[in-house]
Amino acid sequence: AEAEQVLEAEAESAAASLRKEQDMKRRAEEERRRTQQALEEAVEDGRRELEAVQAEVEDLSRTTRTMALEAETAAVRTQELEGELDRTREKAHKLAEAEQVLEAEAESAAASLRKEQDMKRRAEEERRRTQQALEEAVEDGRRELEAVQAEVEDLSRTTRTMALEAETAAVRTQELEGELDRTREKAHKLAEAEQ
Repeated sequence: AEAEQVLEAEAESAAASLRKEQDMKRRAEEERRRTQQALEEAVEDGRRELEAVQAEVEDLSRTTRTMALEAETAAVRTQELEGELDRTREKAHKLAEAEQVLEAEAESAAASLRKEQDMKRRAEEERRRTQQALEEAVEDGRRELEAVQAEVEDLSRTTRTMALEAETAAVRTQELEGELDRTREKAHKLAEAEQ
């Protein structure tokens, strides 16, 4: 009878340990699922942020190309106006009787030249600002991507830790189940022997 009480106490202790291990296993599984969900959300957020940065970079790149094209057009137009100004001055020198008309044309060409040069200068400034903004956007995107990657790695480590704990709990549960089965078998044999 004393042995039976001892075995019953051991069986109850083993059953309590089994329930505890099963509860730990359940909590570990819930934590793993939450960690997995957080990992997937972090990856998705990182992907969306990267797509937004890439779209911004592409937009700035298109703006840069447009500014460069406008600058090239302004340069060609400036050369044309410089040639036109030279030809106008030559006409003014050769045709003294039309000096006033030619001077007016030269002044107009010079004003156009100054305007084109000013446009060229502004286009160059805009190109530099756009290039700087593009470089800053790329750098920001790189830093954001590194931060997301670090977060993903941290969550991945947490997931692996949870998986290892879950495996350990499963092994311990199997051990306790075996111990409980052996205890019950002993109790059963003792009961039969007692009868």
